[in-house]
Amino acid sequence: MNSKYLTLEEAAELLRICKSTLYKKTSLREIPFYKPGGKLILFRREDLERFLETNRFESRDAIQTNYLDNLNITK
Repeated sequence: MNSKYLTLEEAAELLRICKSTLYKKTSLREIPFYKPGGKLILFRREDLERFLETNRFESRDAIQTNYLDNLNITK
């Protein structure tokens, strides 16, 4: 899995999701993909990593710290 482009199977493994879930995300255009031959679906590794990063959730402690920091700034 060191290639710049990953197959559907490799991408699903990287994202740790089912292939069917990944198919759904492509059909809903929730994740970038390429179809160079019209049938084969490929994914760029950097697009998948960016997708993972944009779906990050803060911990409760981080949310509380940010909230308290913002309260101190606005006073």
